[in-house]
Amino acid sequence: MAAQAIYEDEIGEYDGALDVPVTLRGALERALEAMGEVDEAYYYSLTGRFETIQHVLDVLVAGKQQRR
Repeated sequence: MAAQAIYEDEIGEYDGALDVPVTLRGALERALEAMGEVDEAYYYSLTGRFETIQHVLDVLVAGKQQRR
């Protein structure tokens, strides 16, 4: 993700994708959609990537806790 942010593009040898369990994907997709649209500068910023990762972690932790 950092390489994609720095180069502002998909980088062949770097995979910035998240591998999320199927059971949590729906909740994560809804949470990310609720964040709204972002502009290109924020999308490729390291801050934008970091904040998104933090949000993803929060959603995944909440999803796991609800399943208990």
